Amino acid sequence: MKRIITTVGTSIFSNYDNERKDMRDHLNGIKGKRHSRWQENQERIEEIRKAVSRWMAGNQNASAEISSTWKLKEQFAENCEVHLLCSDTIESRLAAEMVQKYFNTQGEIPVFFDPDDDVIKGLQVLDAHTFAQEGMVNLVKRFNVLALECGEFFTDDLVLNITGGYKGTIPYLTLLGQVYNIPIYYLFEDTHELLKIPQAPVDISWGLFAKYSELFKELAKGVEESWENYKRLHAVEDDFSSCVEEIKDDGSAMIALNAVGMIFWQRYQSFFLVYMPRGGKYWSEEKTRKKELLQSLQRLCKKLEDLRDRGVVLELYNDKELSHTRIRDTFVFKDCSGRFRIQYKPEGENLKIYNYFYIQDNSTDKLYSKWMEEQYDSLKEGKFDQVPLQKPRS
Repeated sequence: MKRIITTVGTSIFSNYDNERKDMRDHLNGIKGKRHSRWQENQERIEEIRKAVSRWMAGNQNASAEISSTWKLKEQFAENCEVHLLCSDTIESRLAAEMVQKYFNTQGEIPVFFDPDDDVIKGLQVLDAHTFAQEGMVNLVKRFNVLALECGEFFTDDLVLNITGGYKGTIPYLTLLGQVYNIPIYYLFEDTHELLKIPQAPVDISWGLFAKYSELFKELAKGVEESWENYKRLHAVEDDFSSCVEEIKDDGSAMIALNAVGMIFWQRYQSFFLVYMPRGGKYWSEEKTRKKELLQSLQRLCKKLEDLRDRGVVLELYNDKELSHTRIRDTFVFKDCSGRFRIQYKPEGENLKIYNYFYIQDNSTDKLYSKWMEEQYDSLKEGKFDQVPLQKPRS
């Protein structure tokens, strides 16, 4: 099932107003108002809801979100669901609720929207600092939650639809899609042509995040300190600066991750790093087999995490899977839930993988440890490359 995360704008009201003028006073009455004023505007909201609902019934072009959703449904020709995210305004929440009701009444495409979680606090355009420092950061956090709900291989099932919503979110959402390696779609202006933003290779220095992980944890919450002092105190390099926003309020200094920093930090936290022999068999592995290998590595990662949490030393731990056999200073993981045997060594919270074999017959099962022993010297002297892999869900 495809999950389409869709940002919601207010085109449903501008489209209505272009054809009907009877609700203009009510529409102007809620225009630009923050979501915190939702309750005090209930009378206007209900008048708008009733009038616009009658107009939009059966209209596939009533709003950017509705038009693009129908197009995406045609594009994928498979079951899909839509999850709406709206700005911190009365208009956007009302539009989201009406789009949700439109599709759920149709019964073809399930649409999800929960104002408690999906009205993104701070996402508005009256205050640029609030938009960048609060709104976009909260949008990234909510997106990450929805992405991880799709499972370990969410990049196969997730789509980002940026047709609706503020134009100012587009650069950030484009970067988000590139970092998460998911397709981004939008409906091109008035042509009703669905365009896909091509994926560009994004080379991320995950080692930077590993090096500064404790600082990222602090900055994700905010630190009452000037950036210059913080850099000097923690010997932070300049390549970190693009991820940080300095906020000055009432003469006091505070620093925190900006939207770009939050995009990368949220993504990093969903990974664990594995080091694989450069140019080795992993890089040319067939797709289905590689997916099975990833699942085995996830199970290995989870078992090692459990040991660390319990304060158990791997070298002293007798486990038939984690230390099925020893190849000198390395361990061999026998994945009883899969068919891989993986030669590895923990390096902090990361893993160094020297070798692996897929057990497809009895001869491989009998000989793989001998082959690992024979190949070990040449592999350990070679270079290794980082492979960020999705963490298993708890």
